Amino acid sequence: MLVYTVNRGILAVFGVAVFFAILFGSLTFESVMAAPADKVDVCHVDPDGDGAGLETISIKDNKSVSKHEAHGDHVGACFVCGDTFTDFPVESCDDGANNGTPGFCNAVCDGTEPAVCGDDILTPPETCDDGANNGTPGFCNAVCDGTEPAPFCGDGIVDPGEQCDDGNNTNADGCTSACVAEVCGDGIINNLPFEQCDDGNTVTEECDYGDTSCFVCDATCTLQDGASYCGDNVIDEANGETCDDGANNGSDTFCNSACTGLTEYCGDNIVNNGEECDGSDLNDMSCSDYMFNAGDLSCDSICEIDSTACYVE
Repeated sequence: MLVYTVNRGILAVFGVAVFFAILFGSLTFESVMAAPADKVDVCHVDPDGDGAGLETISIKDNKSVSKHEAHGDHVGACFVCGDTFTDFPVESCDDGANNGTPGFCNAVCDGTEPAVCGDDILTPPETCDDGANNGTPGFCNAVCDGTEPAPFCGDGIVDPGEQCDDGNNTNADGCTSACVAEVCGDGIINNLPFEQCDDGNTVTEECDYGDTSCFVCDATCTLQDGASYCGDNVIDEANGETCDDGANNGSDTFCNSACTGLTEYCGDNIVNNGEECDGSDLNDMSCSDYMFNAGDLSCDSICEIDSTACYVE
């Protein structure tokens, strides 16, 4: 009868003996693994759970078994995870009462229980673990692989004292390098929101009157044409304009070139400079002014007096 004893020293010696017996031909692998008809002691158990008084369990089914089966599958709970004995190949570890504790054997004795970040226990591969303080600046970070850095402008988190934080230190993108929200009037031409200009205020300035090419930054940080002059087709009363017909200024029936009134021309019934008369306006003259005592004066097409209808009685 081949016996697998619980005593590890005897088992080791027995195993070596069987190995050399197989090696030199006195035993075969099949004969070693074959269970005789009466019994084969295959493992140990601890009935009382006190770690003492180990007993052997036997197989009596008289059949060949594999190494894995020879270590307990035929006898149910032959090997007990938690008895501090590492029974290969069924178990890869067994730390008894510590099973399931991070860093020790797990609850099923087939590997190490992984570390738990946040349990305040430093367990490899953790480099730190401050429990509830994890993630707090100056303490361990949230994944237990380093220290949580102190907050700073540009970390992408809006911290106390910051109006914004877009994760960089670039201006003109909506949030300044000092984590201050960019707005119209701050003196920075921003892309978010889009600005065409920013002169540091929200006042629409005025150009000097008469300047024909002048742009100003308005209250919404948009460039606008601020030029004001006679001929811009806008009546600027503040600068003395009474009319402004733009490109038509100076033409008959339109505003004059000074934007102070209608353009003077022969035929407007107003005697203007250089005219003797205009239409029905004879400039208070009569035939007597031309040495006649009868007849009527008239105004010709070039605004000069026509006395041909005057005569002497």
